Amino acid sequence: MSRFEQETFSCGLNATGIIEIIVRSIERGEDAILTTVDGETRMPITQSTDNLIAISDGQTNIVIDRHTKMLEVTIADKVY
Repeated sequence: MSRFEQETFSCGLNATGIIEIIVRSIERGEDAILTTVDGETRMPITQSTDNLIAISDGQTNIVIDRHTKMLEVTIADKVY
């Protein structure tokens, strides 16, 4: 039995500066924890299904494919 589930998505060196994303609850409105080269921040989960998790703060949008563990990051008009 576990108290909570946690999903961690680690990233290698990349142009976005994202090092890791931790999702402790996949409920819409809950926060994901982003670790970047600039430090740690929280972003709200805007969508969650069995296939994907989307988080956004308005400027940065991240879609995580839960099966492949791939991230699509959009910052302003740039897609990574």
